Amino acid sequence: MPDFHPRKRFALPSLGSIFTPGVSLLLLLMILGYSLAIFKPQFTTDYLCLNPQSCLPMKPWQLITYSFINRCFLSLFLNGLIVLFMGSAIEGQWRFVSLILLWLVVSLVCGLLWLLVNTIQGQQIIGFGSAACCCGIIGAFGLIFRRREVMVMFTSKMNARQIVLILICVYAVMAITSPILLIWVAGAGVGYLHVKIHLYLAARAGSRSPAQTRPSDGFVDID
Repeated sequence: MPDFHPRKRFALPSLGSIFTPGVSLLLLLMILGYSLAIFKPQFTTDYLCLNPQSCLPMKPWQLITYSFINRCFLSLFLNGLIVLFMGSAIEGQWRFVSLILLWLVVSLVCGLLWLLVNTIQGQQIIGFGSAACCCGIIGAFGLIFRRREVMVMFTSKMNARQIVLILICVYAVMAITSPILLIWVAGAGVGYLHVKIHLYLAARAGSRSPAQTRPSDGFVDID
């Protein structure tokens, strides 16, 4: 007998929907940072990584540039996936500027925390990696898509909050060998609060609904 049961069909996202302008820019800078770390390691350490001894006040740009330096290909790959899929989802609901601003805020706040902890402990540990900003993207994603179900491996669905908690736990486990790396994990909280504050300010400004009004900075609550 013919099978009349409906079949599930899964459509792969188009390249244009995931390689958004903001995501493409961030990935390009991450690849550039990885290349410099491989071929110009001393230059990268002296000028681009977060050096507690020279960052403030001599090289303040390190508070941003460190977030694009990945010295391990696995880190580049995993962080790139977060940017590609979660970052593109966020930019799809917001704007190019809002995604870049999220990255910069998390990078700056976590960078300052890194310098503060090193100062308190009397250490000079060099900081680098995209983990802080990727955790910020994860935290923002968990708030914006908090009521959504996300397809996992194109076979099953999970609540966005569950995925966020799992990913944060993964980053936390990876930081066990060096507890100071938990500062990068704290980026999830920074990203969450960053979005929360903008949504609160948008509501105070009298936004009627996401469908009717988009705040000038592009941050909207889609739920």
